[in-house]
Amino acid sequence: MRKSNVFGWLSSALLLCFIVFLFARIGQLRSVSFISFAKESLLAVEDEFNLLFSETDSLYTELLPLLEAGANTEELNQFLETKKGTLFADELYIVGSDETPEAKQEWLVELIEKSRIESHGENHSEGFWGGPAFDSLLGKRVAYRLITHNNSRKNIVFVYSSQKLFNKLLQTDVSRFGLPYIINDSTSFIAHPLGETRSLLQVGIDTKNDVLVRLSEQVIQDKPLDGNYRHFNNMTKQITTEILIPLDKTGWFLGFGAYDGKALESAEYQTTLRRYRIVLVFSIGIFLILLWNNIFNRGRTKHFSVFVYPVILISMLAGVISAYNYYPMQSEHHAGAAHPAGAIDFMPTHPAGAAHDNAGYLHPKWDMSRLISQNNLKAVIDGYQAESKILYGEPAKIIPTGLYFYSADFKNPYTIRVTGTLWQKFLVLGEEYPQEILDIYNFEDFDKKGVYMPRAYVNKMEQSDVTETTIGDYPARLFRWNFDIESMQKLSYSLYPFGKATIDFTFWTNDFDNNVVLVPDLEGYMQLYPTTKPGIDRRFHLKTWDIYSTYYAYVMESYLSNFGNIDIQGINQFPELVFNISIMRKFGDILIGKIIPLTVVLLLLFTILFVRDRSNGFNNIIGCSGLFFVLIIDHINLRESVAPDEIMFLEYAYFLSYVLLLFVAATSFDIFRKGEEYGIKVDSMIRKYYWTFVMGIMTLVTILRFW
Repeated sequence: MRKSNVFGWLSSALLLCFIVFLFARIGQLRSVSFISFAKESLLAVEDEFNLLFSETDSLYTELLPLLEAGANTEELNQFLETKKGTLFADELYIVGSDETPEAKQEWLVELIEKSRIESHGENHSEGFWGGPAFDSLLGKRVAYRLITHNNSRKNIVFVYSSQKLFNKLLQTDVSRFGLPYIINDSTSFIAHPLGETRSLLQVGIDTKNDVLVRLSEQVIQDKPLDGNYRHFNNMTKQITTEILIPLDKTGWFLGFGAYDGKALESAEYQTTLRRYRIVLVFSIGIFLILLWNNIFNRGRTKHFSVFVYPVILISMLAGVISAYNYYPMQSEHHAGAAHPAGAIDFMPTHPAGAAHDNAGYLHPKWDMSRLISQNNLKAVIDGYQAESKILYGEPAKIIPTGLYFYSADFKNPYTIRVTGTLWQKFLVLGEEYPQEILDIYNFEDFDKKGVYMPRAYVNKMEQSDVTETTIGDYPARLFRWNFDIESMQKLSYSLYPFGKATIDFTFWTNDFDNNVVLVPDLEGYMQLYPTTKPGIDRRFHLKTWDIYSTYYAYVMESYLSNFGNIDIQGINQFPELVFNISIMRKFGDILIGKIIPLTVVLLLLFTILFVRDRSNGFNNIIGCSGLFFVLIIDHINLRESVAPDEIMFLEYAYFLSYVLLLFVAATSFDIFRKGEEYGIKVDSMIRKYYWTFVMGIMTLVTILRFW
């Protein structure tokens, strides 16, 4: 065997081992499951809800002496008045078995009749849990627990509004991982973000989702829930894994649609994995080239090399671009759980099965600095409030602020115009509040309502209405404004036409001199996971861009000015509220408008190489000159339309075309001078390696730019 063959096979074997290593490494990087963290959080929520629902047992124990003593309904209600404000339940009804329930609510009448039939005259303090039902007094969908004391013929009904149950779910850590809900044993929703009236089974049937149907049937038939319930959620447009955990006290199920976690992967992790993928693509490409040389590149098949090499290189180029486009744009400057690049070991940091403190720490694979749950928000604000008490002797005032965007359009590559609604919440004058609320919220007579956008060229904002609302469980006044703004954006076009970007809108309070912080009103959104796109209308559209995710975040900013007031507060490490929209450029328009014309030019140059006779050499030069002017005008138009600060990725295709034009023109000139025989010899060599050279250069440029 020739030495060259031995070297080729040895190189191929070593490269194959390296490829296997890269596959193993990438698998190891992705081995930390987002679902496992979601399950752990869900188990913590289960304990929390079981504790909340245990109030029914505690209260019944306190009521029991009164019931045994024969207390009437009025006396029992007087006792319950002393318990108001201490219970999670929205309402309590005590109704005698021979009485008509208050307001003749049909669901309550049917419930008590059902209890009378099932009790058989015996006390059953366990009672039963049920729902959903519509409570006409509360004007809401509710769930309930009924306990019957037959000796006194009294029914105690604990009523929980579906919205309150869901809000409680949103306030837990689990909302960072996906969409929580509660269903009963017939798969009807006890709590759901959009108040879904269909059962989970009916949703599965209507959407032709076999996974949801199978899950629902197992719940109804009381079968073990041990399957893989991974599916595409039509409502959230996410790949979702359904997790159900029984709430033992109630007979209900705490459900959770856990997302794949890709939208929360940290920028450092994505960079690390992308580079591994690029190296893998490059290694596979080189391995295929070596394999072709060792096995097929001989005899008749040798002539196919002119096609095989370019195909392999095109595949490598596409693989590198795919490795980049696989991930959304992630910002790296937000407040929260930041991990400096190069200081992260992306391997699992906890032993299998060990408990994690998800509220305070999550694996560095994920960046949880986005404000997608009350826990995220609370962690940042509590930290800043602690510093404020040290620096200024009092906590900062906070203003709950929300945004909803209706439309957007790029005025130019760096300026975007958006319209939408902004709202803020303030305390109501004349109402009584606990001191901890008064310390941090402003009243409705606050004279610096609204926001200021420091990066907006045009900032039109008109107050639209004022209405009643709540801050937590306390009454509040809601002020709304409609806005139409034009904001400057710092976008990079270095990878054009494959670019990603994050459009960010920074908001300042109008009260510059005092320590006032804008906090996102997370209660104003049904869903907070970034890829469900909270804060933008379903018809929100950006031409030539796909919208991947939206989220709030804080940027801890220190200002280099006191704005003319030496006593100003809040200028060091101040949390600026930022609303982010992650976008990815659509490739279709650029493919038709730029890539195809460039490809046609390269094909025309290739055909010129087949013109070998001396008489047409000068015509070839004229043809190359014409193509050059076409390219240079298109190139100038591209730079004028995008106005980039750097060389764009697509421009390397233009530069390569210029080099090829000069080379083909020079070759034609040589043929014109030296004759047809020389042209046959030179052109045959150039044609053989033309596409290999073109795709090799573009693949190399792609790897370097996308690295």
